[in-house]
Amino acid sequence: RFSRLRTMGYPMIKFALRICAVFVLLASFGSEAAFQPNAITAVLNIATLKNTTPQYTVIQTQGYYAQGDGGGGLFQWDPVSVASDNGGTVIQLNAGGTGRWLRINDSTIPVKAFGARCDDAADDTLVINKALDTNISVQFGSGTCRISGSLIPSNNQTIFMTANTVIKQMADPVPG
Repeated sequence: RFSRLRTMGYPMIKFALRICAVFVLLASFGSEAAFQPNAITAVLNIATLKNTTPQYTVIQTQGYYAQGDGGGGLFQWDPVSVASDNGGTVIQLNAGGTGRWLRINDSTIPVKAFGARCDDAADDTLVINKALDTNISVQFGSGTCRISGSLIPSNNQTIFMTANTVIKQMADPVPG
């Protein structure tokens, strides 16, 4: 058994452990009638997730703003979390209070999971830096990310880019 785990590599083992943690969490909520612990559902985007009453332990967002925009992912409900909402890995309900949706990932997160549009129009500086603040490896997908300031990665943080990734400094405004 253990030799098979060794051949899977560390990222795969870490992912498998996270899946096991989800199943342990699912089992721990089995007695609550209104809570559907064995169900996984999907919502359109992060705005919908922020308004979703925790009836499920795991929710798949189909995008950050819209379905298929590259910002979707799996979230697990943690009923005791008071972590700060960072817009990507920790999502607080609009209603406030205790409990957070925590992104389930396997050690690399796309900048689009924090709301980067990479559409060659929007300023993505703030949300990219939020992704970099997590200290998780960050992935830039295809697209042009416009920035108006510095991007500040953590020490030893890995940044992945595709051949179609462009990071473009926004032009300084013309003094008027």
